[in-house]
Amino acid sequence: MTKAFKDKISNIAPEELPELIMPHIELCANKRAVIEGCRGILSYSNELISLNCKNMTVTFSGEDLSLCELCEGKVTVKGKISDINLLS
Repeated sequence: MTKAFKDKISNIAPEELPELIMPHIELCANKRAVIEGCRGILSYSNELISLNCKNMTVTFSGEDLSLCELCEGKVTVKGKISDINLLS
């Protein structure tokens, strides 16, 4: 660990630490999910999308699922989301 990184971490409040190690997921009803902290796509179909997100796998189940936005660790899943599974 570099000194600069240690200095940044030491200035962060303890309640903010989970945001650094966990993905951030925002839902808009059951139609759209925006996931920040995505490192890759594990599986992709119209009914199931699995994403590698930092220290866990996030899986979306539903109908007509698609990935619409992929940029720098941020992914948008659209469709009729019926289930979200978080596996660490």
